[in-house]
Amino acid sequence: MGSNTASEHSVCKGICEGQRKLRKAAEFGSNDALYNLGVAYYRGDWVGQDKAKGIHFYEKAATQGHVESRHNLGTIEGKKGNYNRAMRHYSISAKLGDKISVEKLKLMFMNGLATKKQYAEALKGYQDAVEEMKSHDRDEANRLNARKLSLRWKIESPDRYEAKGAKDREGLEGMKSQERERDEGMT
Repeated sequence: MGSNTASEHSVCKGICEGQRKLRKAAEFGSNDALYNLGVAYYRGDWVGQDKAKGIHFYEKAATQGHVESRHNLGTIEGKKGNYNRAMRHYSISAKLGDKISVEKLKLMFMNGLATKKQYAEALKGYQDAVEEMKSHDRDEANRLNARKLSLRWKIESPDRYEAKGAKDREGLEGMKSQERERDEGMT
């Protein structure tokens, strides 16, 4: 029962090699590597789950401008009930061009967790960031973002602000629908 087959050993060896390369890339300052380590530790994918370590990697990547890391920090703070911190993280990622963060801020505003001014500033920052991108860059970012979106929804639960109830879930369903429509319109 305790014996490992050659294929199990091969899989383990491949995962260990991937981990080693990812950690090395993170040591050299790769934002994506830091983000991926954050996801792995926070969720417990191929490493023992260690949410504090995951948050540490998210923070390192976010301070270097990684948008998804910043967004995930907002989600984590929102789940803890730290809505001011969540709003600040979402605001920063929105101003870096993250549409999902704008939608999160909109939900927070609709539920009284952010002010109209905070939402308006983030929306304006988002619009400015989108306007600065060239059309080709924007199309490529949207294509890549659509792939990352599926991973994000796995990290975030659709009822992250459970205290606010069905209104949030309806809003999130509407966001998903808008994203699908936008993605379909681009093909």
